[in-house]
Amino acid sequence: MKNKLVRLASQLTTAAMVVSMFASVTPASAAITVVKDTMSRLNASVTSSHSISFVSDVAVTGNSARNMTLALGGIADFTGEGGVIPGDVTMTIAAAPITEVAVCTPVAGEVAITQTAPPGTGLTFTFCTGTNVAISDVITIDIADGKITNPAAGTYQLLIGGTGLIAGTAQLAIMDFDYVTVTATIQSTMVFDIDIAAACGAETGGAYAVSLSNLTTGSVTTAANHICLDLKTNGTGGAIVEVMNDTANGLDGQNTADFIVTPWANAAATLLTAGVEGYGLCAVGSVVTGAITPVQPYNGACATDVVGGVASTFKTLANTGGAPVDGTNNGAIDLKVRASIAPTTMADSYRSILTFRATGTF
Repeated sequence: MKNKLVRLASQLTTAAMVVSMFASVTPASAAITVVKDTMSRLNASVTSSHSISFVSDVAVTGNSARNMTLALGGIADFTGEGGVIPGDVTMTIAAAPITEVAVCTPVAGEVAITQTAPPGTGLTFTFCTGTNVAISDVITIDIADGKITNPAAGTYQLLIGGTGLIAGTAQLAIMDFDYVTVTATIQSTMVFDIDIAAACGAETGGAYAVSLSNLTTGSVTTAANHICLDLKTNGTGGAIVEVMNDTANGLDGQNTADFIVTPWANAAATLLTAGVEGYGLCAVGSVVTGAITPVQPYNGACATDVVGGVASTFKTLANTGGAPVDGTNNGAIDLKVRASIAPTTMADSYRSILTFRATGTF
């Protein structure tokens, strides 16, 4: 009896070992590694492209019975797989491009892409004859955006299987929101200032005055000091700068009825001539960023004796082209003041009060 029990126990132990061995065997179809699905969006309920790649640990010889299925989650999870057609998919095997077709033909290098039954549950990739996979080949599958819609937030599986022995999974995390909105505010700015200097670039204080000294008939006089205007603004429409004289008479005699004037006109600058009365301004723009453009009649060649006349109403002197500007410090607009007289211009003290303004558009 004892021998029989020992023999029976031995048989049971052997049977248990056999069962245990079969339970621990990994199925041959679990044969891919380095599985990943790079999605363009992880946001719930939006469409996303899929860039799937993995390494095959098995060899596959293509024929009509060798296929690979690909499913994203369960039947009620990712939607739109049923609308994917071969033209939506780009596939490579070992970096070699594969031709995606609906039905295999005798041409090598094809994979037929069809819907896995029931429709909407995934895609089936049939390795056509002549399309083979070697061990350690990297397979990539790119599915275009606009086809597959993400499910609600949660964790899902990319499931790969089929009769081609290529099978495995990857985890996919879908988020309620996959983006962060960053906000910022920029306060509007506007800088406009006057300086007086022999060469623009220095900050000076008011009250501001420019002297033309003693005018003679023998030459055109340009004031030694320039009028230097600061201009900076981040206004979306930039800024315009305007100038107005206190009278319509240009340089006005203070004790006589005489005056020295070049009438304002929306035309080219006027070239002053010695012995002929005239008075006005010539402008040059200077910027760090952007543009400041003097307009006629103030945009002549300031190296010559040209001017634009001033009027008793505001006239545009320069603009920034409808864009923000960062003008050169203490000299974004460099103005030369010029005058000439005739032999009959009356002896007197003459004065012109110029008012400047800048208007930004925000």
